[in-house]
Amino acid sequence: MHGKEHRPRGCSFYGPLYDISGYLLSHPLAFLAASPTTRQVAERIVCEPLLRSTVIHQTGKNQLEGELWLPHSGVWCGQLSNLKYTLWWIRRQADANDGKLAALFFAYRSSIEDLTDLKDLRGLRFLFIPEAILLNKTLSPLASCPTLEHLWLRSCRSLTRVEALSHLRSLKSLDLSRTGVTDDGLLALTACHLLEEVDLSGCDFICALPFMRSMRCLRVLKLRNSGITDRAISAIGAATALVHLDIAGCFLVTSLNPLGGLKRLEWMNTSWCGIRDGGVEGLSCCGNLEYLSMARCWDIHNVNALGVLSKLQVLDLCGTNVDDEGIAGLSRCASLCSLSLSDCFCIYSVRALAAMPSLKEMDVSYTAVTEESLSLLPSWVRVVRKPVCVVSSNDSISFFRSPRAPLLSITPFVG
Repeated sequence: MHGKEHRPRGCSFYGPLYDISGYLLSHPLAFLAASPTTRQVAERIVCEPLLRSTVIHQTGKNQLEGELWLPHSGVWCGQLSNLKYTLWWIRRQADANDGKLAALFFAYRSSIEDLTDLKDLRGLRFLFIPEAILLNKTLSPLASCPTLEHLWLRSCRSLTRVEALSHLRSLKSLDLSRTGVTDDGLLALTACHLLEEVDLSGCDFICALPFMRSMRCLRVLKLRNSGITDRAISAIGAATALVHLDIAGCFLVTSLNPLGGLKRLEWMNTSWCGIRDGGVEGLSCCGNLEYLSMARCWDIHNVNALGVLSKLQVLDLCGTNVDDEGIAGLSRCASLCSLSLSDCFCIYSVRALAAMPSLKEMDVSYTAVTEESLSLLPSWVRVVRKPVCVVSSNDSISFFRSPRAPLLSITPFVG
């Protein structure tokens, strides 16, 4: 494994690394980087600068040059990167410490045929196996890791089923993004009652997500650019503990009404979906919603139903087909601070929004909003408008004025 090649990608795990570093002070820790070409052999135990810096932050002690954390003895040890260990050796050292091996991290694109030596690692809490050549049956030994809380199998595209995970009753977060899992293959997750975060982004073969109906503790759900449909939205509506929901790019989703029961929902991204006018009314029941993006949902013309969301602070309607009447109801959003109407070509006036008490920023770039209506906004509202679009009385000519360029006239091509 070449350190320079993989280090930038490892930085994406900052959150988990920070959590793990906090675990260092009271538990032995191992990051195991398996060789991409050799089965069951680790090239080195990984303690990259990111992990070291967080350890220093936790302990307040500077680390000597060339020293790395040696998990099995709990001391600092130099030249550790030159040592090689097998999974069996790591397990033996973990047993010597009452089985408290906290984390294993495999190198990207590892070819993993057998995880048998992970059995009985009863202290294992974090397991990273990103972009590995991993078969369904390879996960079977994980059933013997009851303490596993965080599992990352991102981009293991050969994975279609996760039956072994039904035994992981302590599992809290699961990343199956860009894998080949299906609705049937995910049914085993109904036994993971403590799941708080699931990432299924980029999973093309999921559709209805029936397992979601039993996810009572789930707080974060990411489904970006997946194959979910309105049937999945109905199932998600049963996960009443949800706080964060991301379904951006799910163009088969046409209605959000089943989500009306998500009373704790605070953050939601529905951009680039196929949502229609009648499909947003259910969101009026999501009283804790603070952030909502519906950017590029072209079939939306009216969002007045969102006017009752008293805690909504950020609303992105960029690229939708809302018109003047369709946004008038937003004037009732008492907490709305930021509103994006960029690329909303059907809006000509924002007069109805002039009385919004908390509004601080409005983006009307690439719209035909008139200067007259903008002048009615309070002086503290920052208006973003680049470039300015001025509609001519001549239907065949439109004018665009950019802050950096003079007024330009563009005559549409007529075939």
